[in-house]
Amino acid sequence: MRNLEAEQAFLGALLVNNDVLWRAGDLTADDFSEPLHALIFETARVLIEKGEAANPTALRPHLATDPDVAAMNRDTGRDYLASLHSGATTISGADGYASIIRGLAVRRRLVSLCDETAAEARDVRPDVDADQLIARAMARIDSIGGGGGGDLESLGVAAERAVARLSAETAQSGTTTGIPDLDDRLGGLRPGDLVVLAGRTGMGKSALAEHIAVAASDQGPVAMFSLEMDAEDLSRRELAARTGIAYERISQRRVGPHERASLADAAAAMGPLPVYVNRIYDLTASQIKARARGLKHRRGGLALVVVDYLQLVRPDSTYRGNRVLEVAEITRALKLMGQQLEVPVLALSQLNRELEGRDDKRPRLSDLRESGAIEQDAAVVLFAHREAAYMERDGARKNQTADDFMADLEAEKRLIEIIVAKNRHGSTGAVKVAADMSTNRFGPRATRQGAITL
Repeated sequence: MRNLEAEQAFLGALLVNNDVLWRAGDLTADDFSEPLHALIFETARVLIEKGEAANPTALRPHLATDPDVAAMNRDTGRDYLASLHSGATTISGADGYASIIRGLAVRRRLVSLCDETAAEARDVRPDVDADQLIARAMARIDSIGGGGGGDLESLGVAAERAVARLSAETAQSGTTTGIPDLDDRLGGLRPGDLVVLAGRTGMGKSALAEHIAVAASDQGPVAMFSLEMDAEDLSRRELAARTGIAYERISQRRVGPHERASLADAAAAMGPLPVYVNRIYDLTASQIKARARGLKHRRGGLALVVVDYLQLVRPDSTYRGNRVLEVAEITRALKLMGQQLEVPVLALSQLNRELEGRDDKRPRLSDLRESGAIEQDAAVVLFAHREAAYMERDGARKNQTADDFMADLEAEKRLIEIIVAKNRHGSTGAVKVAADMSTNRFGPRATRQGAITL
């Protein structure tokens, strides 16, 4: 699976006109099937990038002691570099030769990958995990598609594309969160972005994430990797939101005959809902990516990936034991997954306990647990904050009457504050959203279904 004539023609063109290198895109020495051709290309590339000429005369001293060059000179009966130079037919065809060389190299790597994967798949020992095999195979495929110069794009071309989109897109070009005020601030959840939703325990971040997932499913399939709750637990939350029956009562099976009928109707209506929940815990980021990619392929698209929550993702072996580096590895992998699959990734995160000791309990970026990489890799960082949770714990403020405290508490119980602490695409700030935590309703869904009136 090689084309020596194309390799010779490209190298000949390169030795005649060194500018051919910059038109070769992401071609590398590893793409050449003939080791001697790889050596000539790499030697020429080094000289050209130093600003020096790369012609037979300049290359000859660098290759004089190489046995492959000497053998080729003997076999052909002439100076091989000179023959490449004199045999160059057309400079304009160099792009086509580079494409042929690169295409055949990709095919060779795919064949090698398939052979390696097949060999690993035949190993049926119990300690060989099938999901890890899939994840490794996907990672290898991604590495084959990686490149260099071919991934570069001029700012002018990007600007033209951005202007063209202005007439084709609304202000909200991303996936909806189901909360209009939040969509207005973010422009929706944008493909390729890592969006982190963080909060202390009991703030409602998992319920909020499920609300966002269900809203996003109007625009396409959604993959949910809930590493604490199974599909039935999540379905009970959605049943509560649809019927207005408290989630706790549904979970504890404290419902009457009429409520069971309402729940059955809601369950039937949820049948076509394209929200797919992973059924296996203890996944690595590579395994999450492999499953999300598979869902996108099978369903013809993907509107959102939800990971609940980031600290429960199992690290790969690279940094195992160093928690800060583990979390950095996981956030980086989730960010790359979003970019490669062209889908927003909503990853939930815990916060440090230190904020509990502050007078103002509203979270800050410094409260993100275990790694600054979360803040660095995320395009958007959201905090879920419910003041009512702290009011119930701490009681009335000094000089506050019991009646005033109860009135304030009841008002806060009907709200969740979503703090936009980082927003790469716009402004930060906070939005207060109607919330009924007993039924897992948020925003317009809460007010529209009569649970809350603000």
